Amino acid sequence: MKKLAFVTVLCVIFSYLFSMLPAGAVENDINVQKTTLDYLVQEGSYSEYKKKYESENCPADEVTLSAERAICSDDTKSELKDGILQWNSETGSISWTFQLQESGIRYLKLRYCSLNSSFTDIRRTILIDGKTPFQEMEQSVFSKVCKNRDDMIKTDNQGNQLRPTQVVTHVWQEVWIRDDEGIFPDPFGIYFEAGQHTIEIIGISQPMQLEWLKLCSYHHADSYDTYAVRVAGKPDNASKEVRIQGESADLKSSPSLYPVYSRDNCYNEPFSVKNT
Repeated sequence: MKKLAFVTVLCVIFSYLFSMLPAGAVENDINVQKTTLDYLVQEGSYSEYKKKYESENCPADEVTLSAERAICSDDTKSELKDGILQWNSETGSISWTFQLQESGIRYLKLRYCSLNSSFTDIRRTILIDGKTPFQEMEQSVFSKVCKNRDDMIKTDNQGNQLRPTQVVTHVWQEVWIRDDEGIFPDPFGIYFEAGQHTIEIIGISQPMQLEWLKLCSYHHADSYDTYAVRVAGKPDNASKEVRIQGESADLKSSPSLYPVYSRDNCYNEPFSVKNT
């Protein structure tokens, strides 16, 4: 009872103090906190960077920085074969110095391939003229490609399907430099002034193979309305069903994407009350 009385007295005191605050003081304090939080979130982020340069044009020319032109640092273990740079170490860095004739927003695209059988993603830091233009480019992630080790899913002596073993397969990929968190759906647009620039890629984890880095324009996908106008009048095959089983995927971006069984729904295929 004493504890209850003590808590009640505290509530009364705080209610009285709260009622003595000037009108709008609490609301103003909340607004100040919100403004401060927005500032902390936005400062140095891609959203702030994008807003700063949103009115700039996007030149149509394309600049290709080949692996043959790359300058490797002394601590980079690398080897150039047939125009392919085999970056055999996790550390070190490679860089290119180049000229641009026109100022504007450009997008980066990289052609790369994994180099070992580890499932760990490839990670790199990309510097533009010695610094990262915004926080999200401090660490770029390049996923590896996985597949089932065996062409057919094996079964045990009871007829149950066994989870297929996943392995890394070395497939060349052309990817835009973008936010790996998926917050920004489009690739990073980076503003370059006309003149000389340097791009440096610094190793963080995993070796890789690299063929080129491109600076180019990016074309946004059409809206569905625009697409519908473009395909109007073409044959309609909606009555024909094409069924592709999810478990039949040839290539995957992660070893965690493997077939599993589920009895949650009788429409799952293949369905069995006995086997998994």
